[in-house]
Amino acid sequence: MKLETNDKFTISYIANTHNKVKLKKPTRIFRKGLMTDIAKGEFITKKGNKCFNYWDINEQGYRTARAPYTLIVVGGNDESV
Repeated sequence: MKLETNDKFTISYIANTHNKVKLKKPTRIFRKGLMTDIAKGEFITKKGNKCFNYWDINEQGYRTARAPYTLIVVGGNDESV
């Protein structure tokens, strides 16, 4: 499934760092995200890691989650709603 611009979703993944600080132990986090025309969405890094780049509604900035991650789509880009 390919997300379109303005699609909203919840993403869950294991974070090893937060604000560039290494966590004592990996932590599962949940974020509300938004696809934008700048966000890459799903991609593979040069090292072969599957990742997902998105706009983090909670933190008001772009974030990248590394697999494994789970996406739950919660809305589309229907502007009439």
